Amino acid sequence: MMAISINEQTTKEKTKLPKGIVFDWDDVFSFAKHHVNRTECLVKVISGYEGARSLTGNSITGSQWRTIISELAKKRFPNNESARYDDALRLSSEFLNRCLAKLTEVYQRQGKNVLADWGVQALNQLSDSGTKVQICSGTILEELQTEVALTNMDLKVSTVWGYPVRKTDMLYSLMSELQCDPENICLVDDAPQEIFLARLNGFAGILVENQPIHQNTNRSCYFQTENSQTDAFERAIQSIAAENPPSRPQFWARQFLGDEGEILGTVNSRFNTPHIWQTREKKTGELFFCKVLEMPAHDAERLGEMLQKLKGQGLPVSSWMQTEGHRCIKLSETHCIVMERAIHGKPMTSPYPDEAEVTQCAQVLAKLHQGLSTTGPKHEETFRKNFSTGLNSIHKSIDALWHLLIYSHQYHKHNRVDGSRSPVNQFHSWLQKNGKGVLLRLEKTEAGLQPHLQVCRHQWVLGDFNYSNILFDQSVIAGVVDFEDVHLGPRELDVMSFCMFGVSELHYPANLDQFVRAYCHHHPEKLNVRALGPIARAVVNVRLARMIRKLASLTHLGILSAWTSGENTINYLNRLCEQLADFEFDT
Repeated sequence: MMAISINEQTTKEKTKLPKGIVFDWDDVFSFAKHHVNRTECLVKVISGYEGARSLTGNSITGSQWRTIISELAKKRFPNNESARYDDALRLSSEFLNRCLAKLTEVYQRQGKNVLADWGVQALNQLSDSGTKVQICSGTILEELQTEVALTNMDLKVSTVWGYPVRKTDMLYSLMSELQCDPENICLVDDAPQEIFLARLNGFAGILVENQPIHQNTNRSCYFQTENSQTDAFERAIQSIAAENPPSRPQFWARQFLGDEGEILGTVNSRFNTPHIWQTREKKTGELFFCKVLEMPAHDAERLGEMLQKLKGQGLPVSSWMQTEGHRCIKLSETHCIVMERAIHGKPMTSPYPDEAEVTQCAQVLAKLHQGLSTTGPKHEETFRKNFSTGLNSIHKSIDALWHLLIYSHQYHKHNRVDGSRSPVNQFHSWLQKNGKGVLLRLEKTEAGLQPHLQVCRHQWVLGDFNYSNILFDQSVIAGVVDFEDVHLGPRELDVMSFCMFGVSELHYPANLDQFVRAYCHHHPEKLNVRALGPIARAVVNVRLARMIRKLASLTHLGILSAWTSGENTINYLNRLCEQLADFEFDT
């Protein structure tokens, strides 16, 4: 394989190198974990416990080990939640320590034979040429740092980032540190979805495609940029510099608006979703929002058609432009671009809306539900049934939070947190104090919600009906925007979302009674009032879990402002979750 010869001045002049580059570790740099039998490690840890054999019948993959340990702890302590939690933490720690010991043996036995030769050369030569190089992985941070040290190689890396840092956050942090445009930061990864998300946010990306190892031959790989494929990393670096694609938002804007379309700026979005770009048509001055939706294109087409029908019925909703007969541009099987017309108005910012405003919102939601019921698909149709609040997949929030708690337990073993006021230490102190309660409450929430979801009638619902998506013009509703979370679900979700969500992290549970009564007055079909309490708990608990996961990444990156603002939010949400623990709506 061709070595990357970027130290020579002539080469350096020809190739514009990225200012920062992030290499994924596993299956890009190192293949050591392929030599560790995690199933065997888990069996060794739990084999002495009753019921363990039925849990480890097959090889474990991904995060299955956490589920297996959690299930075993439940069997051992069915009536003692605190003991179950502590037992699961202990077993998880034993499992991770055993895996790390096996990994140490692999490096001691095989040495650099488990590393990609091209990666070591590329990393060091890029670093020598002035590019800031970082390593990342989904492996727990302290363990990844230990693993990199086990290679016994002089890797010229500025920083090693592991779990819980998210790659998108890491790329933005590096861009901010180097004060450069996103196209000057490159991610090198073997996961197509990670590369797709990096490019979606404007970063460069090189996809590493490893080929199977054949007997008596070295592992070979290919490097995929946006427009080319090569077997030499040097040429991949040259390609991303030469491709220099035009601004994606500007390109998308012109797909809908032609040469008259221009990007005015970005609108910040939450939870690592791609940016929203404010766009204008120069000739008319009309404003739009160019949005990336995490939605299949065929669903977006149907949703765009539905919005147009609702608008035709006189309902105050935004609509999507068409380009060449389509209402979206397909980016992948899971993402697409839409151009939403702006509505003149502003979201309410007061934490104490008056009765007239609350009644207006309830009336609009009731009318939207009636319109969606007649224009949308029926429950058995193949429109998506999941959405950003995650009520159909709370188990994913539980697993993510459980992973974080295991990490925090490991973090305390490696670091002293008492007395330190750094954002990351304050975060872990909060998690040690509150994490067990949040996890156990989330598990109860899921168990209590599922029976109600099964009996609620499902139709098209908004999924994110709250004050930040309702625009007012002089105390009168001008329009409802942001339909990215439309899905097949219960109407009760939209009702509770209004009372539990709000602009600038404000929430409005005090308006619940008035809002529900006003909604029922304007909608002919009764709500399932028994489902309101479980759905309210799910909405808030899931949001808290997602906020905790976000803060874990940002605080480890040392972003002080994230903890300064985020601590108040998670404290408020945690208190609200506690208050809702026994809440039931009284008819």
